[in-house]
Amino acid sequence: MQMSARAEAFDRWIRGAFVAINTELEELYFRQDDRSRVEGVGDPLKARLRDEGHVHVIALLEEGNTGDGFASAFNVLGNVGLYQFNVVLPSVTPGDQIPVSFTLGGVNGAQTMYTAVQ
Repeated sequence: MQMSARAEAFDRWIRGAFVAINTELEELYFRQDDRSRVEGVGDPLKARLRDEGHVHVIALLEEGNTGDGFASAFNVLGNVGLYQFNVVLPSVTPGDQIPVSFTLGGVNGAQTMYTAVQ
């Protein structure tokens, strides 16, 4: 299935500007002593991600092709990749299975993950 011009624009943004902005934001987090403190850090970058992403989401919604198959209508959704999660675990007994949840774009992940603690 061919992507629409709006879906192609979103795909280019996700793979280009989004990656660059998000990388810059992550670098800000990693330069801190407390990497878990993200509130108030990089707010202009977060606003840029929100505002630029919003333009693309609105364009896709206006296109009207958001019914069945929307998520597979363009390449960016459904891509398989390697993701890194940096988490802070509470004190637990070694060997415990701790559920890990996440949100992506404000949507809770559908999968429950677990991690072992040694």
